[in-house]
Amino acid sequence: MWTRFLLLVCFATLAQAQMPSNSGPVYFWPMTSAFDQYLAQEASVGGLLNVTVDPKNASAVMTDRIDGKFLKGMDEIFPLPEPEEEKVENAEDAEEELSSDSIEGDFNLQRPANLPVGRPRGTLFLVDVKTRNVLWSTFLKEFDATPNKLQRQARTVIEKLKQELGAGS
Repeated sequence: MWTRFLLLVCFATLAQAQMPSNSGPVYFWPMTSAFDQYLAQEASVGGLLNVTVDPKNASAVMTDRIDGKFLKGMDEIFPLPEPEEEKVENAEDAEEELSSDSIEGDFNLQRPANLPVGRPRGTLFLVDVKTRNVLWSTFLKEFDATPNKLQRQARTVIEKLKQELGAGS
């Protein structure tokens, strides 16, 4: 009995450690139907999250997409540091590539971006800026883009997040 209780307490503590509650500002990535605006308003009113309008100050980003376009934007705003060992190896590899005869020659084919076939509606992800890990996610079953519904849906999302953080009620 006590073992189960201790496991539950440990699990809850670890789950909360992953969440950004008051650890740093959250930036709301531009979303479909300006849903980011409604979410930012609800999050800031409730005091649940420290909301920033400058993405460079964020420790986490809430988005409705995790695709190539999003990752490209993240890399532009929050470039990941390249380990020193890789920098040296990459420089050596680049010199080697230039000097070796390649079957491809000077032809470099651009890889296609990771673009979705369709745009899912109602999915939300809270992404850690440094690790690119998804810290939290949810799905709204009936996403409706009318202003009153967007406001209610934003309130629902923030309430779910509060419950996950243990800040609800």
